[in-house]
Amino acid sequence: MKILKMISDIADARMSALVQHNLSTIIFVSLCGILCGCEDWNDIEDYCKVKKDWLSRFVNFENGIPSSDTFRRVFISLDPDNVEHLLRTHAFEIVNNNKESDQIAIDGKSLRGSNRLNTQCLVSKRMVS
Repeated sequence: MKILKMISDIADARMSALVQHNLSTIIFVSLCGILCGCEDWNDIEDYCKVKKDWLSRFVNFENGIPSSDTFRRVFISLDPDNVEHLLRTHAFEIVNNNKESDQIAIDGKSLRGSNRLNTQCLVSKRMVS
């Protein structure tokens, strides 16, 4: 997975002797959690518990799921410019990929039914005219 390769390029400022969880694992599952609606470190920890089987296809949880405190400590130690560059680069690659099937609309308009409302308004206007 391309995002995992990009994440592996982020410098890990932690003391290697004290590291229990791979930096790539922490960042990857955090991104997944945020994209799925997690709003804080506790939510991300809970997300990992629920989605552990799926996440394990991509990352290693040999030392268990990181705690919410671990997520917080790791992200405090990261260089924000480095993380921003990673996200911008990844987003740029997705947007510039001309394969329509690789892109997912996340605005939620279709889910909320606004598409049906617009269609109904057009139909009603045509019937009145």
